[in-house]
Amino acid sequence: MTEPRSFCFSITVKLPNLNEYILAERTNRYVAAEMKKKYTGICKMFALPLRGKLNKDKQHSLAIGWNLENKKVDPDNICFAQKFILDGLVSAGVLANDGANQIGSIHHNFTYGGKYCINVMLTEL
Repeated sequence: MTEPRSFCFSITVKLPNLNEYILAERTNRYVAAEMKKKYTGICKMFALPLRGKLNKDKQHSLAIGWNLENKKVDPDNICFAQKFILDGLVSAGVLANDGANQIGSIHHNFTYGGKYCINVMLTEL
């Protein structure tokens, strides 16, 4: 049996948390839609090097490492940004879709005190 293949990429642009997205929604739905489009595009840019390396039709496990400057925002608010990451992976052609047939699990890990960075590892199941 072959080892599952894993590929990683990092996102160095700060993604909005849930509170920031809700504020945008309350301000104007077009502001929130523009925010989603912008940050999905940013995640797509960081994911593009993985295009063609994974079997995009297989199911994958995601491990997302959130390296944050401080503990001011709750982890559940931060994890909201996975929406931009998954949509970026689909938009980049790395995954066929972000539904249950393609995503088997998502694991989050948080570290604090360093420079902001998100490390994403995809593993074919």
